[in-house]
Amino acid sequence: MVTSIVTQDMDLRTLNIPQEMKDHKQWLLWNKEPKKDSDGNIKRDDQGNIKYTKVPKRPNVSNADKTNPDHYISFQEAVSAYENGGFSGIGFVFTENDPFVGIDLDDCFQDGELTEKAKKIVDSLASYTEVSQSGNGLHIIVDGPDIDGFNNQSEGVEMYSKVAYFAMTGDVLRDDLTDIEERHVQVLYIHDKYRTRPSKQTKPVNSRPQLDSDDHILIEARNASNGEKFKALFDDGDISGYPSKSEADLGLAGILSFWSKNIEQIERLMKRSALYRADKYDRSDYLRERTIPFSLSNTTEGYRKERDFALHVKNSAKVDLQKELKERRSKELALMEKAWKENDSQGRKPTTISPLRCAVVLQEYISFALFDLEENTKVAMYMPNEGIYTRNTTLIKRVISWLEPKHNSSKADDVIYYLTNMAEVREKTESRYLIPVENGIFNLKTKTLEPFSPDYVFTAKISTPYVEQPEPPVIDDWDVESWMNSIACDDPEIVHLLWQVINDSLNGNYSRKKSIFLVGEGNNGKGTFQELITNLIGSDNIATLKVNQFDEEFMLSALEGKTAVIGDDVPANVYIDDSSNFNSVVTGDRVQVNVKNKQPYNTVYKCSVIQSTNGMPKFRNKTNGTIRRIVIVPFNADFDGQQENENIKEDYIRDEQVLQYVLHRAINMDFKKFDIPAVSQNELEVFKQDNDPVLDFKVSVFDEWNIPKVPKYIVYGFYKDFCENNGYKALSDRQFNKQFKTYLGKDWDTESQGRFDDEYIGIYFHTMDLIRAGLELPDGANKKAYENVRAQAVQV
Repeated sequence: MVTSIVTQDMDLRTLNIPQEMKDHKQWLLWNKEPKKDSDGNIKRDDQGNIKYTKVPKRPNVSNADKTNPDHYISFQEAVSAYENGGFSGIGFVFTENDPFVGIDLDDCFQDGELTEKAKKIVDSLASYTEVSQSGNGLHIIVDGPDIDGFNNQSEGVEMYSKVAYFAMTGDVLRDDLTDIEERHVQVLYIHDKYRTRPSKQTKPVNSRPQLDSDDHILIEARNASNGEKFKALFDDGDISGYPSKSEADLGLAGILSFWSKNIEQIERLMKRSALYRADKYDRSDYLRERTIPFSLSNTTEGYRKERDFALHVKNSAKVDLQKELKERRSKELALMEKAWKENDSQGRKPTTISPLRCAVVLQEYISFALFDLEENTKVAMYMPNEGIYTRNTTLIKRVISWLEPKHNSSKADDVIYYLTNMAEVREKTESRYLIPVENGIFNLKTKTLEPFSPDYVFTAKISTPYVEQPEPPVIDDWDVESWMNSIACDDPEIVHLLWQVINDSLNGNYSRKKSIFLVGEGNNGKGTFQELITNLIGSDNIATLKVNQFDEEFMLSALEGKTAVIGDDVPANVYIDDSSNFNSVVTGDRVQVNVKNKQPYNTVYKCSVIQSTNGMPKFRNKTNGTIRRIVIVPFNADFDGQQENENIKEDYIRDEQVLQYVLHRAINMDFKKFDIPAVSQNELEVFKQDNDPVLDFKVSVFDEWNIPKVPKYIVYGFYKDFCENNGYKALSDRQFNKQFKTYLGKDWDTESQGRFDDEYIGIYFHTMDLIRAGLELPDGANKKAYENVRAQAVQV
């Protein structure tokens, strides 16, 4: 028996399907039917539930073949047949005769919201998007290139441009995603990222380091014994000696594979050739994954340079980069002079390497990357000796000067411009399991130290090396574990939190979306604790920024490349008028960075935010948006007097063995969220009350009345009196009532009315209190009121 599922309002939602698709006679119907094995038995899942599939159908209910154009019908025919009943839905067949690419995403929703992966793909393509028949998937239709279709089941991503069938719903995801847009570049990117690779390769090929410049290889290839063959292909695009263009591509790749074993270089050269075809060469899979690896695997010999530049020059910490670039400059100038002479010495003799050429050469030695494509974004350079990327323009210009010292600052900016345009877009490595330390990358999952690699995109590392199983050092009867207990007043929950804070400060590439406020008066150890963190990760990795400075112009640039930001001695009760930048940095959201006399740029910081203060600041933002970003660590110890030991701060927490032990102890902690002690939760509740006069009034005054119904004018009058007595600025009547009702909750009717007399009011208030607050006694008139709908009504 065939079970059909008729989707409600399908006839209405089909209006949303783009007209471009309706115009193609490539439609079928479908029915939901049980899957069967080769013996005709119905398939079931592990729980015994029947597995279903969408079977393409023709209007006469016979099965349709999606590869047979004779079975296709028009959109109107499909809709009419569907409306007559007997079918589960309609669907579109992608063929070579249409410009469409279909992307099918599974498991796109979690708690009613798009998953992060689905949102990125939807936002990237920004084209027609509908919710699939299951209600948990998406179909995205774009105008895109002809691609090899794939079904990546592990990622839940499918993509097709031909020989594929989509059951359409017309249930658009958003009102701005109703049109089919041209998305060739985005399709190729997603195709390259999610396409399933073959599990087996005939002969695996690894790209080797680049030995020579592109231009030098062309000179050598043109003058070789097979130079005429090379020039026919490369210069003239002559494929007469080959059965097809693809085989001519293999021929050119084969010649270049003799001169270079670097896949990226061969790809660049082939794209410069007369054989270049955008529809083939710009596809990531055609040259880089098929043509070039095949040629390299079948080229047994190769050109060998006089010196072994090949052995790991690019991004190598073992190479003297300054010396290498100086030597490269001499060779570049020699090549330019030779070409100048061959051109009859016309014009001025070349004496400098152009900015464009500098950018090309530098990429042969160092990796450059962009972290996003935001306007005015800055290019990052990999530093092999450090194992991290930097966007420090001064350092990048210094490297440029090693290659071409004659370039002034303006010319160096031109080099950076070209590097920016050529750089690959790379996402920063954001993982709580990978933490860059002084001597490598600590992998928390494997508990091992990995070597630095440009494949890991880090912008900072801590200055303490990781050592296996260090002994806990004892100095003059002092040890760090006992000291941590003492500053936490022997509260095991606080001790545990302090170690978590140290762990969090180690990783400037992952955010737990919390700021840490170390709060306490007097000599209590919080300053020494901060100093321990600074010594551990290195002062160069620390930005000193107080919570009240985050919104000041030009200040956020101080966070660039930092692991943590520490605000020491934040003034108690300082007023924070705008906490938006602070909030964004804490949760790793994008912020705009203004740099003096330069273009602003947008970026994301993941550094830990630690603030030290004798008293919490006051935030203008009273919402949970700021509160939920705060963890308060109370420091209640008192080391004034005989217990004070100045050697702790000056010597002990600077000791190398102490730092190595602290690193080992903290870095091996594995947690997603901070474990908040009860005392910290209590402190946060007190802070919420202190930070918000309305909430403070509600908790301290209003709740004590225990009144079932009260006129609003009396509540507001006592609120103003409360503010005056406590040094707060009172809100207007309208602002107060708007904010106050958010704290009352569902138990209170904030739109109630009633008549009140002296007797009722006298039950809850003294007459003198009313007079002191400047309030008149009730006159029996109808008044707006707050009423507790759950309380026992008091007769008025």
